[in-house]
Amino acid sequence: MARAVWTVGSLRDWLCMCPEGAAVVLEIGPRGSRDFADLRSLTFADVVSIHGYATPAVVLHEAAEPVPPLAPFWRYYGGKYRAAPRYPKPLHPTIIEPFAGAAGYSLRYPERNVVLVEKYPIIAEIWRYLIAVRPSEVLRIPEVEHVDELPSWVPEGARYLVGFCMNAACTAPCRKLSVGAKRLRAMGRHFEGWCAARRERTASQVDAIKHWQILEGDYTIAPDIEATWFIDPPYQVAGKYYIHADVDYPALAAWCRTRHGQTMVCENAGATWLPFQPFASCKSGPARRVSEEVLWTHVDHPAPQQVVLWESTG
Repeated sequence: MARAVWTVGSLRDWLCMCPEGAAVVLEIGPRGSRDFADLRSLTFADVVSIHGYATPAVVLHEAAEPVPPLAPFWRYYGGKYRAAPRYPKPLHPTIIEPFAGAAGYSLRYPERNVVLVEKYPIIAEIWRYLIAVRPSEVLRIPEVEHVDELPSWVPEGARYLVGFCMNAACTAPCRKLSVGAKRLRAMGRHFEGWCAARRERTASQVDAIKHWQILEGDYTIAPDIEATWFIDPPYQVAGKYYIHADVDYPALAAWCRTRHGQTMVCENAGATWLPFQPFASCKSGPARRVSEEVLWTHVDHPAPQQVVLWESTG
């Protein structure tokens, strides 16, 4: 089997090298050009995959659009769900969140291969439950205003989830529905506490994350692969309320600099452990306080691509 391989720096160069009679199928991703007649506008970053064919034509197939974002399963202290659309979109099929929390960024792109890493055992258990559970099992969990009212058959991960739903923006599960949540219910809010609306929404979403992975441990156990890295650790100043708030920031900074692919590191104004740049003013928490967010980003420059143009026997 002989293989014809060229090293080229652009998709246009590669197309120009195609011999007469060679054919390929280019699967164009969501970032790709919509003007398929103008191949010069496409780059390797736009192409999901390239397949060789034996027909004398170049055929373009548009990849499916991303699925709609999922709603948060619970509202966690410092969560990034509301702010996630303001951050750069993922450039890789895999998203890794080494400080997972409620996975606010990944929920915006649930069709991606998501790897969550979480040191807090309670949150890791919630994600294990959500990834594995069937919708019908979620719908069996009764509405309660106190975790102790749950039947004995309700698994531990579900109990923790219900506890987080009892109050917004907490760092640990609560036992009973907060006074504030009761007040919001009385005002017509539909997703306060473990209520029918939240239960049904949770059940409707769990099948969409069956392909996600959860790893329990600190950030260093994350797979060392090329990916979109969304790194949102406990903040240097404002992160003291987390259960695991003791972070070696110089070590974390060195680790962040060695990630492969697209890296985003979130912090608050005043952090000094990376050369952060001002990013956005975001309202957070039930009180809607303004947080001055900063960001450090890095994107690896891809090496020239090796592409198989055709295969022949000989």
